[in-house]
Amino acid sequence: MSIVYGLIFADKSMSSLGELVRHRTSASLPYACRYRLIDFALSAMQNAGIRDVGVVMSENYQSLLDHLGSGKVWDMSRKSGGMRLLPPFDAMNSPRGENADVMERLISLETFISELNADYFLLTTGNLIANIDCDALFKAHLDSGASVSLVMNERMGSREYFPFPVDKEGYVENNRGNLDENSKLHFLNTAIMSKPTLLQMIKLCAIIGNSGSFNYGIQRLIDDGCSIKAFMHEGYAESIDSIQNFYDSNMVLLNSKLRRELFTAERPVHTKLGLDLSTYYSEEASCRNSLVADGCMIEGEVLNSILFRRVVVKKGAVIRNSIIMQDTVVSEGADLSYVIADKDVVIGAGVHLIGSPKLPIVLPKACVL
Repeated sequence: MSIVYGLIFADKSMSSLGELVRHRTSASLPYACRYRLIDFALSAMQNAGIRDVGVVMSENYQSLLDHLGSGKVWDMSRKSGGMRLLPPFDAMNSPRGENADVMERLISLETFISELNADYFLLTTGNLIANIDCDALFKAHLDSGASVSLVMNERMGSREYFPFPVDKEGYVENNRGNLDENSKLHFLNTAIMSKPTLLQMIKLCAIIGNSGSFNYGIQRLIDDGCSIKAFMHEGYAESIDSIQNFYDSNMVLLNSKLRRELFTAERPVHTKLGLDLSTYYSEEASCRNSLVADGCMIEGEVLNSILFRRVVVKKGAVIRNSIIMQDTVVSEGADLSYVIADKDVVIGAGVHLIGSPKLPIVLPKACVL
């Protein structure tokens, strides 16, 4: 039976996410009342029976470590194999340090990869929201006979289109001087390939001495005669790389159809468990079209919003179209619209904050207004 090893790149804290990643990587961003973004990658691998996973880290990873623990939640706490946390030992070797791209990380991990007992590698990022069927991906990859299979999606609104032409059979063509301006595909930065192919890609980039994005590595393989196959992921997908798409990707969960598409019984998304009591609603409370986690206390009005664990909404407070993270307190008479409040925020009595759908207000962790 083939052994598949998972590699999750959880090392990015993109500046476009602003205050949301001041104290964490994008992979540990809270999502959907109780999850972290990396839960999707870990759960997809767990659901496919992949138990050996390496999580590549770089900076601001304390929040990520707290969330992952030993990996027990994803059945990856094992004496042999299991989850390995790969620290930023490679930063000194990279000319760009903490800003290194995927191929630079892979080059620094070449020895580690070559010594692993694995036949195939599944590579993905920690900031991708998608419930990918990795079992189907692996089977399709074996059936295709391709060197690499890339996960594609046509519905991912915020990312640039995949620059490589894809033929009718789903094979990626060489795009040297021929960018596909009509492409409707998005690459989800998720791929599967054999161990020899991964090491081949690493060596090709290292020899040239110019490493960069994963697309660059794919181009090197195409130039070297490798076949690349597109695997279509038909469900919801979004890569979180800005405050705007973090806000939008949370708010789409108010659509029950999309919510069921992302959180399926067949491929559950696992996360660190909380031990909170049920949410308390007072007689005066009003909560409409919202997702509210356990442990909250609602005495005011909540409309079209996402509330994480242990949020307190006091009497007379109004929250509309907002994302309120755990342990935040919204005091009496406060009025919030289009606001993203990070953890442990205290919003004083009578405070009014009005953002917009395209420019939500972001309140940093533990701020007091």
